[in-house]
Amino acid sequence: MKTQSVREVGTLKFFRERIMRHNVYSDINKDVDGFQDFFLSVGRAYLVAAFTEYFAIDSSTNKPTAHIPPQNMTRAN
Repeated sequence: MKTQSVREVGTLKFFRERIMRHNVYSDINKDVDGFQDFFLSVGRAYLVAAFTEYFAIDSSTNKPTAHIPPQNMTRAN
């Protein structure tokens, strides 16, 4: 992680400061497990954000309103 990129939105350093994960060091070798956990958390957040945007889901209780897969689709099709 670059220490200068704290204000660049979307960088790992930005998210580290934003979610207050101060146990994640710029030098990955200091705590590999902590960095891996942080990296996976950021990756999951991006995946969930992309999924909810693509399917136009407003909250976790709503159903998709866009790009809805067919209901009668089987593996044979």
